[in-house]
Amino acid sequence: MNTRTIFGLLGCIITTACGTEAGALPARSADIAAGTAVCQGPVTIHRQADVRSVGATCGSIDGDLAIVGTDVTDLDGLGNIRSVRYLVVANNPRLSNIRGLAGLHVARGVTIVENPALRDLTPLDGVVKTSGIAVEHDVAPVTALSSDRALASSRGE
Repeated sequence: MNTRTIFGLLGCIITTACGTEAGALPARSADIAAGTAVCQGPVTIHRQADVRSVGATCGSIDGDLAIVGTDVTDLDGLGNIRSVRYLVVANNPRLSNIRGLAGLHVARGVTIVENPALRDLTPLDGVVKTSGIAVEHDVAPVTALSSDRALASSRGE
């Protein structure tokens, strides 16, 4: 196991252990209505309805965003989110795309673990400030990022 994998798994464990359920409230109601509020994290999304709720409220998350759940099929509602501390997308067997993350520009680290239906990582091309993106145990053939980005990938067999 290399350091990127350890970093990613540690981020997943910390985010999940400390997670707040979706809907962490930002400070100002005007920002909530505009979908530009800075939400306090960590924020954990478990259901498809959480995707819509967080996306309609938050423009950025001052903390971690974890997307962990069997009901999540796409992240299309998260288009307003521009920055998070760490992004963890884990254990989503039905998640087929992450197009909703195309607006994300800042994340210290990104971990994508156990999302067997996920094939395309190119929506993460817009992340310009990151120390690395780790992909672990995703079964489907993955379209990698098109930019020169640190990408650790490991297939479980």
